[in-house]
Amino acid sequence: MKYFEYLKRLITFKKYPLFRTIPFKQVLLNILIIGMILSIPSITHQQSTRSAMHKLSQVEEQIPTFEIKDNTYYGDDKIIDSGNIKIKFTNSNEVDTSTEISFLKNGIYISGFEDQLIPYSNFGEIQSNEDLIAYANQQSQDKLFFMIVFISIQVFVLASFAFIILLVLSFILDFISKQLNRKSDYMNWLKLESFAFVFASILQLLILLILRETTFSIYLVTIPFLIYYYSKLPVLKRKIG
Repeated sequence: MKYFEYLKRLITFKKYPLFRTIPFKQVLLNILIIGMILSIPSITHQQSTRSAMHKLSQVEEQIPTFEIKDNTYYGDDKIIDSGNIKIKFTNSNEVDTSTEISFLKNGIYISGFEDQLIPYSNFGEIQSNEDLIAYANQQSQDKLFFMIVFISIQVFVLASFAFIILLVLSFILDFISKQLNRKSDYMNWLKLESFAFVFASILQLLILLILRETTFSIYLVTIPFLIYYYSKLPVLKRKIG
């Protein structure tokens, strides 16, 4: 496919001037890909949360009495072990990795979700055990519909954000290039940027899969591509007299 030829051209630093011939639909495809990759952490978080809430709804009668004040757990210490799931409620912050879900003093631990605490502020609807039961039951219903809506909104918002960032960056690079007496066009910059950021987003995805963390500093890898593209821009002849 031509799309992979464009990526190969980017990575191997070959035929950069031909990026200007890329159709705009490829730029839109790149923006969509970037939006999808950037959405993965949020989607994973949402899916993990929904899965955890579904499991909680199955043992709601065993949930102890508690309340959340100032994003802190106050209530009974209890471990629910139904055979299929192990849930812990405690006033300490000690993580028990043998549990799938732990309601700790300062947050919720969900096994498999980046192994970190999710602050109670992320769950403003949950202020007591009654709220937790209601929230768990709500999250267990119409899961497919809500996930489709959530994913669609996430991808659209992040793709739009990426498009704005790349468009602004293309205007800036175009302006700088022209000030340095280079023949430049912001649209050509946008085409090159979109592929460079797709490459960086793929690296971001690999880091997420391997190290289970995200780092936006990975987008600094786009700088060599931008510098090389600038070096290939024609130098305008200065008018004399």
